[in-house]
Amino acid sequence: MNHMHMLVTPTTNLVDQRAFFDAVKSKPCLGLARQVASLRAKLAETEGARGVLAEHVALGIVAVDALCERLTAEAEALGKLVSEARVGNAKFDEFVEAARTKFAQQTWQAARIELDVGHVEIPELEAKIRGYERARAIHRERLLAAGLDDKQIDGADLLKPDTGELAEWRRDLESKREQVRRAKEFLASGPLFDAGLLEGEAAPIG
Repeated sequence: MNHMHMLVTPTTNLVDQRAFFDAVKSKPCLGLARQVASLRAKLAETEGARGVLAEHVALGIVAVDALCERLTAEAEALGKLVSEARVGNAKFDEFVEAARTKFAQQTWQAARIELDVGHVEIPELEAKIRGYERARAIHRERLLAAGLDDKQIDGADLLKPDTGELAEWRRDLESKREQVRRAKEFLASGPLFDAGLLEGEAAPIG
């Protein structure tokens, strides 16, 4: 079992597992890891067989028979590591796919929140808040046209929307922004999805 395989087993330490997936999702880290992997392969290709022999001779293995015996053992060990790496990659893919399946409903829910709340409901609320004074001015004009004067309108606090509605819109806006923030955080937490981020959220209808 190689390192990657160990990181996607049920007994894996969650801290290590999360650190691994955070690194996988980090573009700088992933880019540098790919560079290192490429350079390792290029170094092995450049040094070739003579480089391998020189490495073993430098370790004091100089007899041909001893060299062959050591290289045979190393070839077997490396072959095993290659096989384990293939299994590790397969287990990684299986783990990610299983997580996607397990959290498919929550992923759909979070995506709908981001779309419906983030791109429809929040802009609508922001527009209502921006248009608050304008809406009150229009309402005042209608009340004046109906025969009331400014003193009557202001004295009876007749203008709509009123300050209570404005305060409610602002509270609602902050709540919806937090809702979207948590939905985005949930989507970004995969494949170790943090379902707690969506607790208390009702599934969107539609």
